Amino acid sequence: MQKVYYYWLICVGVGHAILGCVFVLLAFTPLMAPYMGALYEAFQVEPAAGVDLMLRTTLQFLGPTIASWGLLFALAVHFYRHHGYPLIKWYILIAVFIWFTMDTALSLSQGIYVHLIANLVALCAILPPLLLLRPNSVQ
Repeated sequence: MQKVYYYWLICVGVGHAILGCVFVLLAFTPLMAPYMGALYEAFQVEPAAGVDLMLRTTLQFLGPTIASWGLLFALAVHFYRHHGYPLIKWYILIAVFIWFTMDTALSLSQGIYVHLIANLVALCAILPPLLLLRPNSVQ
């Protein structure tokens, strides 16, 4: 099962990298309309041209952050699995805790409930396999 946990977490990291690139590439396409609509509704703002430009550009700015987080997450998982330094796992867990609590709290405070669902799905994809993952040397 350890290989399954490991490869699953690597896929989660790579998936975030792909998602970040998608945000950059698709921010100004109609494919983002449902997400944009949810943001406009949450902030009770009309989709005026200036607001739309600012919001879509902000999504593009977030893309590289999400992509790089995903790659760094995958790298940290790899190093934990192959070198077994417990501190690596603790840092990943702390990073996940910071992301989940702060992002979810900020989203809920603004009424962006779609982020709660997305964050819970991501947390469920990350936390159980991460907690169960052991270094190669502990098998």
